[in-house]
Amino acid sequence: SADTCSLATGKTIFGLTTDSAAVISYIGYVSEDELWDLTHEPYQFVCTEWSSGDTERVTASEITYDSDANTITVAKTGDNNVALTHDYSNTLYYWTSDLEYLIIAAKGLDLSSGKSYLWWLNGKNANSQVEPTSTTTLSDGTQVVAWKIADTGLNANLSADTCSLAKGKTIFGLTTDSSAVISYIGFAASVDHYVASVSDPVSVTITSAGWTSLHYGDYNLQVPEGVTAYTVATSTGDDNALTATATAIEPADGADYAVIPKGTAVLLRATDELTASATYTLTPVGDATELSGANELRGCDAQTTVATNSTDCLYYQFSLNSSNESTSAGFYWQSDDGRSYTCNAHKVYLPVASSVASSAKAISLVIEGEEQATAIASVSATTPAAPQGIYTIAGQRLAADPQSLPAGLYIINGKKTLIK
Repeated sequence: SADTCSLATGKTIFGLTTDSAAVISYIGYVSEDELWDLTHEPYQFVCTEWSSGDTERVTASEITYDSDANTITVAKTGDNNVALTHDYSNTLYYWTSDLEYLIIAAKGLDLSSGKSYLWWLNGKNANSQVEPTSTTTLSDGTQVVAWKIADTGLNANLSADTCSLAKGKTIFGLTTDSSAVISYIGFAASVDHYVASVSDPVSVTITSAGWTSLHYGDYNLQVPEGVTAYTVATSTGDDNALTATATAIEPADGADYAVIPKGTAVLLRATDELTASATYTLTPVGDATELSGANELRGCDAQTTVATNSTDCLYYQFSLNSSNESTSAGFYWQSDDGRSYTCNAHKVYLPVASSVASSAKAISLVIEGEEQATAIASVSATTPAAPQGIYTIAGQRLAADPQSLPAGLYIINGKKTLIK
């Protein structure tokens, strides 16, 4: 009973059983918290620990496991028949209350309304079927189904800061038209945190001119040291000149680095000459602050034909001028009339209403806080300069000499030219 107790008061005897031989590695004393740590471990997804949660919906023969890839394939059609449950009785997993979402990642699901339900969560069922808080499809086809636990009504057994997953069943039902491959079932602070945790870093190369552009729709990206990310908005001055102003994305209060929110098209600039002409790594992160101010840049995660002969907008690509002058970074027509545009994967473009752009073939770039624009003279919407160089009819810039071109129609120094 004392705070400090002698073990010499009398015998301590126990009896255990083994079928052959037992190896004992410890006999001693621990606190209740230490006992929890000894007997529990943080939850991790192990595919073979999830099995049929309703044999009338899916049988064991319709579920296969790939332990090397840690995936589950369920070949069972019908609404919510991809019904799985966790082997909670044989595992002593826990998760912490900051992991507010139950997440399932898979391919081959039908994400329509009524096709995904959560029935049980850690031993709690409210005689209801709970639809997901959100469903998301990533650019690689992975589908993320998420329930915010606090909103499910099934969180009665989850009140502790650290919660055991061994309090009872967890059963959900998903739907597939043929078969679904599940790559993760577990917990995360948010969908963005989960996506960031399974995404590879992004490598970008900034040219000797000090610029490049970037767009990723799936996840937030940390801006690396030596690089500044910019959003862009256009304006028309008193002289009728159209200008694009780049505004730096700043770190959030208390943060050491800036973050590009997912789906935000940006320009990336080396902070000085020493950091130009280099490759940088941008790390996916879970948290991002919503940006203030307009951003007129748009982007694509895969090569996309954005417009063909548009009457509403003119489309500009971010590049150097036809002479590749290092100080000429700005926005230029990709096609001969600016009304068609093909966006390359993870690159950006600038759409400008035809009524605003008029016939301006290039737009100068001004960095907010810096007085000097890039070396495109402020191009008047009424007196545009023809882009110099050789282009295909589709707007692709060529480095060839005109005399070496194969027969065909080209744009040479702003004029259509037929090479025979």
